[in-house]
Amino acid sequence: SKTFDNGTICATEQAIVIDQNIKEMAIRELKNNGAYFLEGIEKEKVAKLISPSPGKLNPKIVGRPATKIAAMAGVDVPDDTRLLIAEEDRVGKDVPFSLEKLSPIFALYTVDNVERAKEQCLELLNLGGRGHSLAIHTNDDQIARMFGEEMPVSRLMVNTLSSIGAVGATTNLKPSLTLGCGSYGGNITSDNITTRHLINIKRLAYGVKEVKIPKPSATAPRKEKNSKEENDVEKVISEVLKKVDTDEVDAQTVSAIVSKVLQKY
Repeated sequence: SKTFDNGTICATEQAIVIDQNIKEMAIRELKNNGAYFLEGIEKEKVAKLISPSPGKLNPKIVGRPATKIAAMAGVDVPDDTRLLIAEEDRVGKDVPFSLEKLSPIFALYTVDNVERAKEQCLELLNLGGRGHSLAIHTNDDQIARMFGEEMPVSRLMVNTLSSIGAVGATTNLKPSLTLGCGSYGGNITSDNITTRHLINIKRLAYGVKEVKIPKPSATAPRKEKNSKEENDVEKVISEVLKKVDTDEVDAQTVSAIVSKVLQKY
């Protein structure tokens, strides 16, 4: 998967996270398929070539064969080398092997349980892959579903190649080399982009029903007056009652008081 097109597909693995229980077997299979493990000074040389400055990918290695990259770094590798791997235990912009490399190079991380594997994958995704893709190889469907639910990615490939699986070659995903990352990655869509995303759809909508205004419910709560309104009403009533016991009450006075009340409410 990683060696296809020299790792230039954006969904290609940038790192692999292996359970300690199968590490020895996994490394053996990787070596049988042309992987060369970098150690010591070799690892340092390739790391410097990958990222001459923290967080910045060297464009000169993009899409280059593993043997060419090794030669550029001054590292001797067998002629049949297809992939360069370095073991890592850290993730960050200052860790070149943990970055997106777009070449046949990746980091290898070792974990001892599923929870630690999730933490490691999340750390890698947060560095530079949120919303994109993740692949898992497992015989436990529950674990696959757990990763699918918890990882911030738009597509999770199960037991298939990540590079061409994400673009639809070995899965039922829409064939595309442009992959959306959804809101995880600040994109408008999480789809594999196709011609459908490049057209405008115009909709002609006819009215088919009238708007029905709901009748007030008999049990609907009545609007309560605020304390200021209540105080004003009490004040007006008090004034009227005071005048009732005096000779000052006449039609004109009552009318004036009522008009004053109506103006307020």
